[in-house]
Formats: sequence, structure tokens, C-alpha cells
Amino acid sequence: MVVPWIGDRRVAFVPVSNRQVDTTVPNDFRDQVYRRAFLDPDPNGQEDNSLKGYIHQVSSGRASLTGFVFPPVVADDADVISAGLESLPHLSLGFFDIAIHGFEFGVMVLPHSAGIHRGGFAWYPGNTVNGVSYYARVALFTNPTLSVQQNIGVWAMETLHMICRFGDLYFSNPPMGRFDVMSCACGPHPSAYTKNQFGWVGDSAIASHPIGTSKEYALSAVSYAQPPAPGRTTAVRINSQADSTYYMIEARNRTDRFEGTTNVSSGIPAEGVIVYHVRNTVDLVLEGTGLTAGNQYRDTDEDFAVQVQEDIPGGYRIRVGSRPTLTCRRLRASEKALEQSLSVEQDINRRKQIISALAKVREQIRQFGCLPVLDPGDPVVAWDESVQGRLIGSRLDEAVAAKADYDTKPTDD
Repeated sequence: MVVPWIGDRRVAFVPVSNRQVDTTVPNDFRDQVYRRAFLDPDPNGQEDNSLKGYIHQVSSGRASLTGFVFPPVVADDADVISAGLESLPHLSLGFFDIAIHGFEFGVMVLPHSAGIHRGGFAWYPGNTVNGVSYYARVALFTNPTLSVQQNIGVWAMETLHMICRFGDLYFSNPPMGRFDVMSCACGPHPSAYTKNQFGWVGDSAIASHPIGTSKEYALSAVSYAQPPAPGRTTAVRINSQADSTYYMIEARNRTDRFEGTTNVSSGIPAEGVIVYHVRNTVDLVLEGTGLTAGNQYRDTDEDFAVQVQEDIPGGYRIRVGSRPTLTCRRLRASEKALEQSLSVEQDINRRKQIISALAKVREQIRQFGCLPVLDPGDPVVAWDESVQGRLIGSRLDEAVAAKADYDTKPTDD
């Protein structure tokens, strides 16, 4: 289960080097870890490129990172996790130890990530060590010469794994890639879906598009502060007509140093509206990207279309149109099955139950404006509970009227 991150989370950072590998360790190891974790101003001193700065920016200030950087530790081998966690303050009382550090989360920081068992990783939960059950591994640099900093996206991804218990998003085909830090560990904002999981985009900021309608929406880029401005929405959700999955539509623009290509982030690959399919908690399939004014995405299986009508300040105006094709097929199949059951059912109470269910299905068919299936060889019939479900005559006129009403509805063609 995903755990939202609202408010402060205290994290213990421990600089750890491997005696067998790390022949060069920064003299100011602890200070460098502190800067990367809590305060890392850019050369102009106007922006904070630390992990704390990243979390504050992408969460719209809803999440905050605090904690402490402990003294550096030297591990005898590659087990830097145990060495770091066991170095945290504790009391040894005969046959057992008592943790007295007060931290639920711990991050072990290596000098560099080159070599096996050195890259970013998270355990959530892992085996509890010295009172800590949620912990991660990151590095200051990517190379042994300590000249190339590890992307802040790696620090963010592993910390979010650990704190929010949220998995990787890069196993989908195709994955979200650089449209979500949990898919690339490269520094951009999370998607609207992921921010919603973390508690950083509220449910009210995501519009739910009714199946069978055509509506306009004003999207604000996901990277702007939440909640969105009045009259705007952060994303649009369309439920699948085939199963319990859904689709998300959102705007992505290079509004800050994390969405743009900078020294701290690879940034998003393109500006514009994106469409992706949420198949389960960690399976987001990227369907359409870089949609700007005049572009359209159409999903033929679900029978919906997204038209980008124009650029607006900070986002895009879109029109979403959907037809209830699959829903109507399912409702028509249910209607036919209930009619068949009613034609052979003899028990009066069971017949009433079927008639009631049939009435509900037909009301849904009417609400969705489902196109009647007219076969010249079959009469269009109706059932009436007042006569115990017996055939009461042809309703071809109603079917024709329903078809005429459907044909006049606006579509996205």
C-alpha cells in the first residue's frame, strides 16, 4: 500500500565507504552529504538543488525532509547497509541492543556508485537493523574520480521508495520514462498520477471525464504549485470501458530546473499534453506525448479522443470526447442475457428480480444513448412488471427515436 508523504519525515543519512573499493574518500565527506541532502544552493545562490529542495518543489511544499547526517563509517566489505545502520546510536544491554537514535528511515551514502552493489537501491521494509526498517543506498558521485555528481533523481527515487513504499515504474511497455522520476531516476517531477498517490495532487484537482460526452478542460502543467488555479485542472481521468483500469491526461512544460534539462535533472523529453494508461499501481503505459495545439490522440479500442485546441498561459486547452461503445456492448449483452433468462424463468419472485435488473440495465442504456441493435427479423420488445414480464408489444418507434437522438450528439470527429 502506498503511504502518502505529508509533512515532515526524519531521515538519518550515514556516509559509508567500503574499505576494499573506496581508495579515495572526500575529506569533507560528511559536509558534502549534508549539502546534497539538506541545502545545496546553485552558484547564483537562488535555488536549492538538494534533495530537500527537490521534495519541497515537486510536492508544492506539502512534504518536507529533515533529519541528521551522522559521522562517516568505514565498512570492511560491500555490506555498507549494515555497517551504516549499526553505527547509529544504540545501547548494548547484555544479550540485546536498544536503538536510541529515533529514526525510522536511513540512507547510506557512498562516495561513488561505480561497481556492483553500489547503485541506488531501497529496502521497504527490509530486515530491521538497529531499529531501522526502511532504508536506501545512494552515492555522491557516479565515478571513482569523484568528478560527476549522481543525479538528484536517484536520491529522490530511492527516498520515495523508502518513505512512500512506492515501486518502480520502468517495467511498463512503453514506460513513462522522463515524464516521471519513479520511471527514470533522472530528476523530473513525478506524474500527476504519482503525485496523487503521494498526496501532493488532490483528488479534486483531477477531473473525471464522463463516458459518452465531449467536454473542454483547461490543463495547468503538473509542475506548477498545487492546487491548480481557479478554472484549471491538473489532469483528466477517463475510466476504461473494458476493465477497472483508467487513462490520465496531463500537461508537461519545462517550468523549472527539474522539468528542464539542467545540471540537476535530465528534464522531460518534450513539452505538451501526455496520455498514459494506469493499469495498476506501478504499471503506467505511456500512450501519447508532446501533443500541442492542433494535435490529437485517439484511442480506437476505448473510443475516445483528446484534441489540443490551443496553448494557454501555463498549459493547454483540450477537448476530450468519448463514445460509450464498449459500455453499450456490455449493456446490450446484459440486456440480452436477462431477456433470455426471463423467457424461461417460471418462478414469479425470480421473474420480478430479473425484470427489476432488466429495467436498470435499460435505464443505463438510455442514459448512455446506446445505439439500438435493430434487426428487421426481430421485433423490438419491452417488458412490464405490472404484467409479470410478459411481452406487451413492439416499441420500434422508441428505438428509432433513440437512434435519432444518438446521431445528433456532438462527437470529436
